[in-house]
Amino acid sequence: MEILSQSYPESDSLPIIKSLFLRLRKNRANTMAWRISSESKGEMSDGPHAEILVVDDDAMSRRLLAQLLMAAGFKCLVCKDGSEALEIIHAKPPSLLLLDFDMPGLNGAEVLTRLRSDHNPAVAQIPVIMLTAHGSEESEVSCLQAGADDFVTKPVYTAVLQARIETQLRLRSMRRQLERQNDELENWRRDLERDLEAARLTQQSLIPQKPPALFGWEVATCYRPVIQVGGDIYGWLRMKDGRILFWIVDGTGHGAAAALLTTLANPPLLIARRTGATETIASVAPPLGLVESPELTETIVNLKPGDTFLLYTDGLFGSRKGKESRLNSQFLEKMLDHSAPSAEALLGRILEETAPSKAEEALPDDVAALAVRRTA
Repeated sequence: MEILSQSYPESDSLPIIKSLFLRLRKNRANTMAWRISSESKGEMSDGPHAEILVVDDDAMSRRLLAQLLMAAGFKCLVCKDGSEALEIIHAKPPSLLLLDFDMPGLNGAEVLTRLRSDHNPAVAQIPVIMLTAHGSEESEVSCLQAGADDFVTKPVYTAVLQARIETQLRLRSMRRQLERQNDELENWRRDLERDLEAARLTQQSLIPQKPPALFGWEVATCYRPVIQVGGDIYGWLRMKDGRILFWIVDGTGHGAAAALLTTLANPPLLIARRTGATETIASVAPPLGLVESPELTETIVNLKPGDTFLLYTDGLFGSRKGKESRLNSQFLEKMLDHSAPSAEALLGRILEETAPSKAEEALPDDVAALAVRRTA
C-alpha cells in the first residue's frame, strides 16, 4: 500500500477539481444595499396620485376638509360614518384615511380596530390620521392606542394637516420600498440556496459516500464543510498494479490568512502504532499550484495489524473555535487513541475534541479526515 499526503491549494494548474461557482445575479445582489435614496418628493410620496378618504359625521367638516385637500393637490373621497368607510376601503384601499374619533355607530377607535386586524395588508397598513375635537393628552393617547399613526385637533390648521399628511405618505412610500426590497432579497436568498444545494449535490457526487470494502483494512472518513459547499475533498483509487491510493485535498479559499497558513505549513501524516508509538511523516513538497513541476518524495512505511494512519486537512487545527489556542500537529498527535478498537473509534475520539458535531458555534474551516487501519 502506498500512502501519499499533500495539501492542495486551488489553482488553474490543478486538474483534479475546479472551484464550484455560485450564480450570483448582479441585479439582485444590488438589493443588498439597504438605503433610501434621495428621490424627489413626488417619488417618495404618492403626490398627486394620493387618494385620501375623509370620514366625518359632520357635513360641514367633510366639505371643508375636502376643499383643503383638493386645493393641496390630493384626490379626495368623503363619507359620513364608519360602516360606509369600511365598505369603501375594502372595495379600494385609499392612500390615507382622515378619521373622526367621535361618530355615531362605529366610532373612530372601532373602525381602526377592524382595519388593523384585517388580513389584507393593503387594508391593515393604511396610514390613519385621527381627527378629534378634544385637545387633551388623554384624547391624544386614546387616538394612538386605537392604532392611529397621527392625530389632528379640530379646528384644523391647513399647514399642520398638510404637513402631517405628507409625512404619513412619505412613510408609506418608504415602507413600500422596503417591502419591495425585502421581496427581492427573499427571491435572491431562495436562488442562492438553490445554487448552494446544486453545488452541494455536485460535490457530494465527487466525495465517496461510504468507505471501500478492503480485506484486512478498515477505513473511516469525516467531511464537515463550513457551509453547504466546502473546499476540502478526499477519496481513494485502485491502481493498475493492485495498490490503493488514498488522497486528500485542501483547497485554499477562506481568505489571504488561510492561504498563507496552508502555504507555510502542510499537515503531516500521522501513524498510530498498535504498540502505543506515534510517527509523523511531514510533507517536504510545496503546495500544488505554486511550482509548475514539483518534485514529490516517496516514503515507504510498513504497517502491521493494529496500526492506523491519519490523513486530514488543517481544518482540524482551527476547529476548536473559542478555545485558548490553535491546535497543531503535535497536539493532534497526543489525541491519538492507540487503544481505540477500530479506525472509526479512533477518528471519532479526535473529532470529539476538535470538531464536535453539536458545537454551539459554526466551524471556522472545512474539516476532512481519513483514518485507515490494518486489521490483518
